[in-house]
Amino acid sequence: MKYLIAITLIVVSLVALNPADYWPAEIGNSWVEIDSSEDGIDTTTSEIVDTTTIMGYLTYLHCTSDYEDTSYFQFRTDGFYNLAPLDEGATSYLELHVIPNPFAAGNEWTILDMDTSWVETPYTYYVTQTYSGSVPMLEDVVVPAGSFFNCVKLNMYLEQELFVTMGADTIYSSVGPVFDNTMWLAEGIGPVMTYEFDYEDSMEYISKLLSYDLTSIDEKTFTPNNIALKAYPNPFNSAVRIENPGNSPVEIYDLKGQLVEKLDYQDGVWVPSRELNSGVFLIKTDYQGKSLTNRLLYLK
Repeated sequence: MKYLIAITLIVVSLVALNPADYWPAEIGNSWVEIDSSEDGIDTTTSEIVDTTTIMGYLTYLHCTSDYEDTSYFQFRTDGFYNLAPLDEGATSYLELHVIPNPFAAGNEWTILDMDTSWVETPYTYYVTQTYSGSVPMLEDVVVPAGSFFNCVKLNMYLEQELFVTMGADTIYSSVGPVFDNTMWLAEGIGPVMTYEFDYEDSMEYISKLLSYDLTSIDEKTFTPNNIALKAYPNPFNSAVRIENPGNSPVEIYDLKGQLVEKLDYQDGVWVPSRELNSGVFLIKTDYQGKSLTNRLLYLK
């Protein structure tokens, strides 16, 4: 049996994958994530809002709901690229080769190799950045949006060398990691979980997928529109009835992504404990292999 398992793992690691299968690109696709950082727990909604052409390639604009953060990405024949504007007018870009095409578990590559220098009299600055990517394995991930199997575990590691000279003398030097970012990508869904460690600030950032809306996927591959996880009344202040079309348990999560309660029946009533504070909760169940979700507003 152990030899069979070993052979299976080798076969999985050698399967050629296409990054376009792990990052659905269509205007209107949106993702809601629970974020954990030094600012506490929050939710972030991001959406593909438009397309344009940059350097001759179809480019997708991916923005947060308040347009505070905007990213540009492309699918080229050799892989998935993220573009970082180098000036305020976005007339030139830094090209990050995030994932090659094709790729497989066990692959390693260079996302960016950059050497730059500039003068601020009397100092001269030299910076070398090495941005490396790898897919060590495929992994199963469980987040509030559901259970996702054989996710691509994408690791991105940035290391930097900084030297400051004055004439022939080096007056400052720094060599070491800047950040380590790991992202789990589910086929047909996109990023479902992200973990980042900032070495400079010694801070970690975690985000987990709460829900998603993918307009690019044919309705036939999803649950029909009339099949839903329903709850009423909503908002509620003492109890809420949950109608579950499937036979799977209903899980209830808070906005921290923590499981609050699990209901083991198909159609029932949830009565929150007296200790539970008011707030927004997510209910989730599985139906025919797909994840159904809904939001609840609990008001004491």
